[in-house]
Amino acid sequence: MKRYYIGLMLSGVILCTLIIWLNHDPQPPVTLPQNVNATNRTIIVEPASEALHLADKQVEHTPAAAKAQSNDTDANNIDAIDVYVPPIAEPTHTPAYQGDLNDYEQYQAFGEAQERKLKQQYIDAAADKVKRLEALLARGRAEGISKEELTFAQQKIAGIKAMSEELRLELEDHTQ
Repeated sequence: MKRYYIGLMLSGVILCTLIIWLNHDPQPPVTLPQNVNATNRTIIVEPASEALHLADKQVEHTPAAAKAQSNDTDANNIDAIDVYVPPIAEPTHTPAYQGDLNDYEQYQAFGEAQERKLKQQYIDAAADKVKRLEALLARGRAEGISKEELTFAQQKIAGIKAMSEELRLELEDHTQ
């Protein structure tokens, strides 16, 4: 009986190892260089058959080189995607509750204070974001973007303004 269980366990281990080995992806994950300072870069997406030969080519990450590559690659049916990469900053940590966890009212007041602070931060950030989006919208009008894109941008701006106003009214209701 002991041999039966040992054989069963051994075959299970072999089966798991075989499954893991068959599902293993031999290609390492693609990583971006850590020393690139630009926040707007063009990433060139290549078909899978051409991506295998990417290691033989030298790829530059400057906007001028990317534009030159995208002009060359249009003939080869490769899509160029403009991707915004935000700057990396230190994470912000919210203060943890330091009071007595058995005091429900005090804990509730702490949570409400955090919620008010979050709403106020949204209102402050929304004002800056709306200014930036309106400047981009004016630039888009000057460059002649399509009417659908203009309408979409106006709806986004209106949505941010509406949410900001709703949160401002909620904050006023809590203070009264």
